[in-house]
Amino acid sequence: MEKEKSYRGMLVEIIVKSLTEHYLFEVVDNSKKILQERLNSNLKFETNVSDIESKNGQTFGKISFEDENGLIKVIDFTIISSGVVV
Repeated sequence: MEKEKSYRGMLVEIIVKSLTEHYLFEVVDNSKKILQERLNSNLKFETNVSDIESKNGQTFGKISFEDENGLIKVIDFTIISSGVVV
């Protein structure tokens, strides 16, 4: 059974995928700051980007936010050579 995604969660996923697929994570050092700034400027709710790290050619990170029901949700993402998985 697939988990139902919240509207806010879908918005966060769309922004993460679009930014990372184009250019964001070519340099991991500033990626947390850049991603946080982009989320803040595009969304009307607060998000928190955790530390982003690279290991074995993949980049990992987490974004937490409060959904429409007031529950804290976390989205894990992995950037691999063929795209982004959230």
